[in-house]
Amino acid sequence: MLEAAAKVWRDSVASMKEMHFSRETHALLSRYCNAMMECERLEAELIKIDPKSERYDQISKRLTTTASVALAYARSLRLTPKSSLEGKRGQVRDPHRTLGPKLWETGGEAVKKPWDL
Repeated sequence: MLEAAAKVWRDSVASMKEMHFSRETHALLSRYCNAMMECERLEAELIKIDPKSERYDQISKRLTTTASVALAYARSLRLTPKSSLEGKRGQVRDPHRTLGPKLWETGGEAVKKPWDL
């Protein structure tokens, strides 16, 4: 597994309760991580391309398809926000685990807006 996909794996596993991912879900989780890695790669490539070019449309369509596949995997793995709501299975996200500072915890630094990155 490539490092970018491994990061998605670690972040996904870290945000869920301990036994959320059993052995039989590892292959599906691996596919999800690879799809998310590909989405990130395509997004980075799309930023570099002129929006009026034909290549932009090709990459955009490919990104949309890949994102749809990643979302389908996320739903199957119950990673989406809707899946984490209290239901028959209970809450699947671990409320005590975070992947870093919360959005409102800036540590005194100015918050960068996404369009300023």
